[in-house]
Amino acid sequence: MKSLKLLLIFSIISSCFLLFHITSGDSGDLVISRQGGPNNEYKSLQIELNSGYYINQNGKTGKMTMEDAKKLEDLVDSDEFKNMDPTTFHDSSNKPWKTTYKITVVSKKIGIVFDITANYPKSLDPFVTIFEKYSV
Repeated sequence: MKSLKLLLIFSIISSCFLLFHITSGDSGDLVISRQGGPNNEYKSLQIELNSGYYINQNGKTGKMTMEDAKKLEDLVDSDEFKNMDPTTFHDSSNKPWKTTYKITVVSKKIGIVFDITANYPKSLDPFVTIFEKYSV
């Protein structure tokens, strides 16, 4: 009887933990990619926002600082990002070495594409900075 009570208590605690784990921090995966530059190079970075773990286009994995992960999670969860028009911000001129970034939050099905030479929202700058830091 005592072991049945312990099993029941353990089951309840496990269920609560699982429910908390599923519902907390639903930001999910963030994918940032870059195309362009002098060699028209492509780079990508996939980040699990809840944990800060990432994998880049070369298969290199790691964990970013909690500060960087928190910054990205806050940006993704911000009303400004959620309400941003997903159209492409681009420079209409045909500049050489044009560089385009694409930011996608997979679970929320939102994203944006922008050219760094265009008049894009500067609130996107931290995405670029953090991408360049971890995509090497």
